[in-house]
Amino acid sequence: MGESRNLFNIPAYIKVGDKRLKVIKWGIAGAIIENVPFLESEENITADFVFPYDAYNELVIPEVKLRCAPENGTLFCRFENLSKEQERLLKFLVREYLWRRIISIPSEFMNYTQDSEVRRELLSFKRNLTLKKRLKRVTYLVGFVGLAGIFLLGARTLFYKENTGLTVKYSETSRIKKTQANGVKLAIREGENDKKGGNSNFLKAPYPKIKAKMEKKTDKGKVNTKGKATTINSLIKKSKTVETSNKERATEKKELLRTGKYYCVQVATDVSAQRLIKLAEELKGFPYVRVEKIGNFYTLRVGFDQTYREDKKLAEEIKRRIHRKVFPRVCAYKPERWIYPQIEVK
Repeated sequence: MGESRNLFNIPAYIKVGDKRLKVIKWGIAGAIIENVPFLESEENITADFVFPYDAYNELVIPEVKLRCAPENGTLFCRFENLSKEQERLLKFLVREYLWRRIISIPSEFMNYTQDSEVRRELLSFKRNLTLKKRLKRVTYLVGFVGLAGIFLLGARTLFYKENTGLTVKYSETSRIKKTQANGVKLAIREGENDKKGGNSNFLKAPYPKIKAKMEKKTDKGKVNTKGKATTINSLIKKSKTVETSNKERATEKKELLRTGKYYCVQVATDVSAQRLIKLAEELKGFPYVRVEKIGNFYTLRVGFDQTYREDKKLAEEIKRRIHRKVFPRVCAYKPERWIYPQIEVK
């Protein structure tokens, strides 16, 4: 394919240690990155390849090996000895970019996707990479514990010998005193056992108390059988309270903070704001319906929830209303980006 030879303007980073370097262009063959002084003398680099998308998510491909050389004021780093998983991830990102299912916005240095299959694939890649990292740590820990056990066993056999000669001398007087003391102890133990054996009451179960408890349980069972109507009424009351809470949800007011982390429902993204405003007017009953301008695109979002579970319920309600695909996501409270409704920004 063409992407194996060409380089593309897809926003990405190279993370070397604690420093993140912007990638100017990249493809399957390699990447052009900023010429940083501390990398000029380095030819072989092992770094993390970071692909940012949807404003809050990142796909990190760990331990990518690069061979770098200066080229026209920049560094061209060729990918070397890629594993099958690393090569598959890089090819996937370039292919979805060429098929326009991943849209790059160089002004924000960010990538966006509206395709649910691509987003699901990116999230599954991220989960698999974190799982592999955890398994790697566990194997290292198990190996370290095993080596420590082997070392301790070897030290024990080296410094401790079972046939070390310890000479102990006994006299006749000490031997007689020990036998007398042991005889006294045995006599005391036998007397205690006789006393325990003579007590026949401790083996008997308190039958009257158990019977009383069983009678109480049967009485409670009778009350429950008679009180079925009360349980049905309580269920009806609970369902009514759930309905009223759903109605009050659209009118509730929250104190939103710019530094807070919230969950919202992303309904649609378009280059035209008018189409999204028309769709937003159909969702007026829901909380915090807004159209935001992010870069060159307009996005319709709903709600500011504290937990992902609440946001998922809101997404299901919106999907039933407008019959289209929506998805929950992490959102930030930035009213200066709102073009509908227009509010006064403090």
